[in-house]
Amino acid sequence: MTKINNNIDNQKAQLMATYKRILEKEGREFDEKEFEVLLTLNGLHEEPRKKTVIHGLVVARDLNSN
Repeated sequence: MTKINNNIDNQKAQLMATYKRILEKEGREFDEKEFEVLLTLNGLHEEPRKKTVIHGLVVARDLNSN
């Protein structure tokens, strides 16, 4: 269970870093509610026993657009 929780924490950290890059690019501030929605969309909500991580689903924005 600890290994699963560490993996979840790593995935949350990666999502947070990606989210912050998007916000910086768009000139917006961190929004806790929006981040919680992203966690839910990516299967990283608070119930790790019932989750399935959806790899690649971060946000609907294209991270590579300029």
